[in-house]
Amino acid sequence: MVIPADHVFPLPADVSPEVGALIESLTVAWHAVRRSGAGEGTTALVIGAGPIGLGLLLCLQAAGASTVVVSEPSESRRALAAELGADPVDPRTTDVAAYVRGRAPAGADVSFDASGAGTITLSAAIDGVRSGGQAVIVANSHHKVEIISSRLTLPEAVDRGIRHLLGPGRDSEVKILVAPSGDQKI
Repeated sequence: MVIPADHVFPLPADVSPEVGALIESLTVAWHAVRRSGAGEGTTALVIGAGPIGLGLLLCLQAAGASTVVVSEPSESRRALAAELGADPVDPRTTDVAAYVRGRAPAGADVSFDASGAGTITLSAAIDGVRSGGQAVIVANSHHKVEIISSRLTLPEAVDRGIRHLLGPGRDSEVKILVAPSGDQKI
């Protein structure tokens, strides 16, 4: 593998390779939590309990979140999330949005899709968040993702997303192009 020298950061001698391997996951999680505005008393939903999902859990706790529901199909990952203080749920047997609303009747203040499984997990993140809340896509999906939701409007995407991308987020965020109709070319 060849990468530019300015993208390589040697680990200090007192940082083990195991700890070093977590740095990227935790920085992604920390950035996502910071961008979401989560803070003291926040109710959050995390979809996926891999390295980034568990990093989100830890960062949300550090930010003062009162409740963090973690949706994860793997029993061992759910157990680890519970051990770290999450309220875990198995999405194969439980309606995640209903589960969240059982803890926060309006829905989570913020949700994060850290799974990359596609439409099903992004839909759960959107459906589990309250009206006016934040749904943050953290994972890259390996599949085509369709967003069909009466809860997400094009004006919201423009106001909160595109304006940011044209301004302060120009050099730091991923740009997603949206066509209001399937007939239009971007």
